[in-house]
Amino acid sequence: MRAPLLLTAALLLTACTNTPDPSAGTCERRMECGNLEGLTVEECAAAEQARLDRLSGDTRATCAAAIDACLDGATCDDFRACHADIDRTVCPCPDPSVRIVDPVDGQTIGAADDADPSDAQLQYDFVVETVCFEDLEQVELVLLDPVESSYGFGRPDMTGRATIRVPLIPGANRFVARGMTTAVTSTEVSVNVSP
Repeated sequence: MRAPLLLTAALLLTACTNTPDPSAGTCERRMECGNLEGLTVEECAAAEQARLDRLSGDTRATCAAAIDACLDGATCDDFRACHADIDRTVCPCPDPSVRIVDPVDGQTIGAADDADPSDAQLQYDFVVETVCFEDLEQVELVLLDPVESSYGFGRPDMTGRATIRVPLIPGANRFVARGMTTAVTSTEVSVNVSP
């Protein structure tokens, strides 16, 4: 008699905890509202799923339910406002970070890598990856050497990546990326610029 009761309890627990995450529905609504930021619905769903996967236990379940509830917003503005609110309150991201993905530390950048050959100065598209940044927050690229200067800004897309085009100075250049609101800084990346 005990075995059937345990099996029934296990099946009920599985049914209650295996509710689908609302990622696909959220992205379909984003598409309707013109808010996919150049991503496909599938890419958006993967990014939304990754966001949920950073959470666990009750926090994840509460966040998934809140995201699902946002789908009931009567207008696109209601939907967007609901998401902005839960990102700050119900679905806080636990571990913010930022890193420079491209170029890599020690890379040599030359004329073949120039992002805009029509410009006299060599330019490069830096790719910065962010995790747990606030909605609409920008990332700052900072040149540390040969002179310290704020060098460019970019807003991460839904996958957390920002592309920032910057002019480079011949010789050694050392960079970091920083959050504008989130207090995180990347590991330094040094590149050698060959004219």
